[in-house]
Amino acid sequence: MSQARASRTDPDKLPRTVFRTATVLTFLTIVMGGLVCANQAGASCPMWPWCYSGRPIPQARLDPIIEFTHRVVAISAGVLLLWAAVVGRRSTRGGALVRVIPWIALGCAAASATFGMLAVLYGIPLWVGALDLGCSLTAMALMSLATFAVERPRVPWTVTRGSIVGWVAVGAVILLHVTGILVAVNGYFTRCIGWPVWRIISADAAPTWQELRMGWSFIAGLLVVTCAVAAWGSRSLKPHGALLGVLCILELAFVLWLREEGLSKVAGSLTSTAAACLLWCLALLSARRSLPTPTERGLF
Repeated sequence: MSQARASRTDPDKLPRTVFRTATVLTFLTIVMGGLVCANQAGASCPMWPWCYSGRPIPQARLDPIIEFTHRVVAISAGVLLLWAAVVGRRSTRGGALVRVIPWIALGCAAASATFGMLAVLYGIPLWVGALDLGCSLTAMALMSLATFAVERPRVPWTVTRGSIVGWVAVGAVILLHVTGILVAVNGYFTRCIGWPVWRIISADAAPTWQELRMGWSFIAGLLVVTCAVAAWGSRSLKPHGALLGVLCILELAFVLWLREEGLSKVAGSLTSTAAACLLWCLALLSARRSLPTPTERGLF
């Protein structure tokens, strides 16, 4: 009874729940967006926000169901992000990370939703599509940090080598995914969330830009592996480092699958999902390194 009463009076319970849910839904929005792209289902619901004119529910076919589910999850994420921003603004614990960052994440998500609506109704140029993806990935990374700030309200922001390398890696991976859209002229899988397949794609843009992106992916990969190895060296962070390492191996395996077997909806969906999971895991690890507990301080 006393534990239940303490739970009801815990002032941090609501912010923790709202922030966690908002972060998870933001991540799921990105996963669903990747599935829409990999299955080329974006045009299966030609109206917005409903799927068809006069019929909000999609037909019982995979493509419109995937696209409509993506919209439902995205709208739900937007509602939770707004709630998190309001709750965080009223919070007296966690500092600016809790009070300010959710509003920035909300702005990024709102911009991404607007670009998505314009893409369905009118079509958008490649650079706007790149901005759309960049906003959504940034919102996820920011909410990961804000959620850790709510989880650890008494832990101050700490700048360490580990946190610096982590956030540089997050930025490098986001840039890698954003540039994929810019080189995917003819709509190959390159425009979806994923890493390069390590060969020139004739359907995409100029080979020079593809080569530059492959070079950038090598740098981003080194940064991610560095974060995973550093986390593995810490007893408290070892599970997180192991998960990041497993996701790196899975993403590499799926990319090689695409390279050798060619594009398929299954391979594309798995590659995109693994890439989204890898980025989220990296963002969570970077947030954790930025707000370290006493046992985590001083670690690379």
